Parts: sequence; C-alpha cells; structure tokens
Amino acid sequence: MRQSLSVLMLASCCVASCCVACGSGGGELDPAVVNHLPDGDALGAAASGTYRLRLTTRACSGACPTLEVLGFTVSTCKVGGSETETVVLTQSGGHLRADVKVNGARVPLLSGGLFSDGEFDVGGAGVADPHLVEPLATGALDYAARAQGTLTPAGQVSGEVRLLIKGTLLGTSLSCQLTEELAGSREAGSREAGSRD
Repeated sequence: MRQSLSVLMLASCCVASCCVACGSGGGELDPAVVNHLPDGDALGAAASGTYRLRLTTRACSGACPTLEVLGFTVSTCKVGGSETETVVLTQSGGHLRADVKVNGARVPLLSGGLFSDGEFDVGGAGVADPHLVEPLATGALDYAARAQGTLTPAGQVSGEVRLLIKGTLLGTSLSCQLTEELAGSREAGSREAGSRD
C-alpha cells in the first residue's frame, strides 16, 4: 500500500499538465514551476527507451498520516521504503518526457529538460485519483513532483525526486512531502536510434 501512494503521485495522475491549487507547496514544487520546466540543450533521441527505476524514500515532512484500511495499518510515507517502476523516457532534443506504465497503459507524467552533460530536470502537477491508492477511498488529491539527476549514455539513471500530495484520503487530511532517491537503468534492447551528442 505504501507503494501505491507513490504510484498515485508519480504514475496515476489524471492530467500531468493540469495546473492545480496545491496550496503553499511553494518554490520548486509549485505547479506553476513544475508544469513549465524549460528544455535543455541536448541533441537527438538516444535517451529514449524503457527504464526500470527504483525509488527509495529518504525523508518525509508535513502531515503524512498513518491510515487504517480494512484492518491494516498503512503509512503514507515510510523512510527506507522502496518500490520499482517501469518508466518510458522520450527524448526530443533537449526535451525529456517521462511516462509510467500502469496496467499496460502509458500514463503521461513528468516533462522538462535534458542537457548535453546528461543532467535532467523534469516535473509535473495534477489531480490524482484516490481509488488508485485504495479502491474504497474517497476524496480528492492534488500532487506536484520534480525529478532531477543524471542520465548517462549507457542508460544509467541517478537522482532525487521530490513529491508533494495534498487532499483527503479515507476521510483523513494530508499534506505530505516525500524526498526519494532515484536509481535505475534502461532495459536491454529498449534504446531507440538517435544521439544526444
């Protein structure tokens, strides 16, 4: 269940490009910022492909409540918890888009810039469906996310993801920010033609 909360924020958005009122997330996680990150100066399409990425929670802040679901205790943020996601990256020169595979479908997620030195900066904000966290869930959840790090020519990814989610889940208010370590690599055979160089 802890995994599905992160999936909610990073994979199960309804519209990744939709600006929402996430309140005082402020600064780098403001929807006005993360929905309009600039392109970088990379060239080609060599970064395009399917990646397996592991997210490990390093810090939690704000109101990250513990919930009771069908007799089970569920933490909305657990330091040390981890999950692995399948992410499809699409590079168009200096523009980088990340889609997440959910039940076989590609869900638009984050977009932003890829630079010639391999650095990337992508983000997005939108409205998430609480039923994707828990089928019996009610309420509305807004999210904002930003991922920054490095993508090597060999397809290795490392960096940090900051996530903010606000709203009501199972009758409980939350305003939870997670900081997660990002690591992973491109799946064999998924590299598309093109070059950043």
